[in-house]
Amino acid sequence: RLAPEPPGAPRELVPAGASWLPVMAAAAVPDGAAMRFTTGAVEGFVVNQGGSHQAISAVCTHLGCILQPAGAGTLRCPCHRTAFRLDGSVLAHQLLQAPPSLPLLRTRVRDGQVEVFCA
Repeated sequence: RLAPEPPGAPRELVPAGASWLPVMAAAAVPDGAAMRFTTGAVEGFVVNQGGSHQAISAVCTHLGCILQPAGAGTLRCPCHRTAFRLDGSVLAHQLLQAPPSLPLLRTRVRDGQVEVFCA
């Protein structure tokens, strides 16, 4: 489910029955990079921005395709010409309307592991 969002604010994805799951070592994500993870139920990227880790959905908000890293802080959809920044916001698109930003996932770092609140 998506938490209510004020206009322009990123949405937060909180799956039913969620719990904190370790998805990767914090040290495995270079600064300015996004590393892909899956829990089986959730596809996402862990992003490191200056030592602060945040997870975002890896599922395009237009057609549901799995996004691919494209360098220079960009995630691209392989199904159409849409690109997202590592904060989940839309960078570019060729659709009639911009798709929604990528949902954020609750994220924390505990004992050197990035944990995401998901199913």
